Amino acid sequence: MKAFILAALVICAGPLFAVQTEVVDGIRWYFTTFGDSAVIESGSDETPAIPENTTGALKIPTMLGGCTVTEIRDCAFYGCASLKSIEIPESVTLIGGSAFRGCSSLTSVNIPKGVTWIGGAAFYECKALKLIVIPEGVPSIGEATFEGCSSLISVEIPESVTHIGMSAFQGCSLLTSVNIPEDITTIEDRAFAGCSSLTSVVIPEGVTLIGVHAFSGCSSLTSVVIPEGVTSIGSHAFSGCSSLTSVVIPEGVTSIENATFFNCSSLMSVVVPKNVTKIGESAFSGCKALTSINIPEGVTSIEDSTFSNCSSLTSVEIPETVTKVGKSAFSGCRALTSMVIPEGVTSIEESTFSTCSLLISVVIPEGVTIIGKSAFYGCSSLKSVDIPESVTSIGEFAFSGCNSLMSVVIPDGVTEIRLHTFSSCESLTSVVIPKDVTTIGDYAFSGCGSLTSVVIPEGVTSIGKDCFSKASLQSIQFQGPPLKAFCNSRICS
Repeated sequence: MKAFILAALVICAGPLFAVQTEVVDGIRWYFTTFGDSAVIESGSDETPAIPENTTGALKIPTMLGGCTVTEIRDCAFYGCASLKSIEIPESVTLIGGSAFRGCSSLTSVNIPKGVTWIGGAAFYECKALKLIVIPEGVPSIGEATFEGCSSLISVEIPESVTHIGMSAFQGCSLLTSVNIPEDITTIEDRAFAGCSSLTSVVIPEGVTLIGVHAFSGCSSLTSVVIPEGVTSIGSHAFSGCSSLTSVVIPEGVTSIENATFFNCSSLMSVVVPKNVTKIGESAFSGCKALTSINIPEGVTSIEDSTFSNCSSLTSVEIPETVTKVGKSAFSGCRALTSMVIPEGVTSIEESTFSTCSLLISVVIPEGVTIIGKSAFYGCSSLKSVDIPESVTSIGEFAFSGCNSLMSVVIPDGVTEIRLHTFSSCESLTSVVIPKDVTTIGDYAFSGCGSLTSVVIPEGVTSIGKDCFSKASLQSIQFQGPPLKAFCNSRICS
């Protein structure tokens, strides 16, 4: 995928004019001329402007073919992996796309004050480059210009820059700080992704959009001020910012996209503005330090895994406007003690509250028809649950491991008790199985060590493998004919 993106940025085609050669200080150079200017080019066969195995320090000539060198064209030094330093003459005004791409030993390069253009991927994967000064007058830093410069510790961006392209500094893992010029209005996709040493960043007031993955993986970033003018924050924008402790989302933002703050494991405080109507999948998943969050009125859906593994989250109030709570939405919220599900919700999805081990009480509204697979799996503190009469389906493992649950009444509309539905409910002493149940699945009540008796309705035609294994049953009452394949005459009647 990366190769495709870069290919779209810069195609290392041959030169438009006839290539000339000249040997300077023992090095053969490819170039073209027009008027009084010389342009350093890759060769007609797309080889670099100098022999690819050139090593050490390189001084680019001021003159070639009797003309002043003014441009370094696309891919001119692409793949010259043994170059360690480059001196560019003051006459150069343009550095083309991928010009120094893959110069993996390059530690230093001077960019002359007269340079007004630096092309996309110009220094892509220059892994040894430590610092760079971009001259005043450069208006834009193109896509992937410094991507993969993993030794870059310092970069000076002039105020003349009004655009920083996608992936411009992606993977600059030693970069500790960056100044973003005041006239920037957009932080593009992946612009600073993977800058794992970046501790702080000031986003200018004029910025209105923060792109997809813009700061993802900035694991040392402790604080960020998002300006009031920002109206859009892309998916994964701050994902993996594991040192970020607090964030205020501006009032103009109406949607928190998928995984925006995913795995921000130090995030303790977040202010969600009242105008937000959507909180996307995994938006706050893995925010292990987050203790509470305000979900505004107007939000209609909590998507899959939105708050999963927020293990310090003690309380959350879901507004009545919410009509959907997605799969694993609160799974792994081990500090959550209570939950009121809004009246408009009709389905509790798969694993919605799984392993919420401190959840003591939950209010399931009338109108819910489905309790999904593993919905309350491992809610080991849940002592009671009222399953509304509207429920017609309870999924596999739905209450498995709820070892504080003492009693349960299964609604009349349920026709099947599935695999492991109530397995390992160690405190369960009473269960009411409705008359319309026809099937009790494998291990359905396995490990219910406090269950001493059970009444099997007349309509049950199938009881699964080890359905009551490790229970303490003293009697099983069949309202219809006992199932011979299952019944032990000592406890059946």
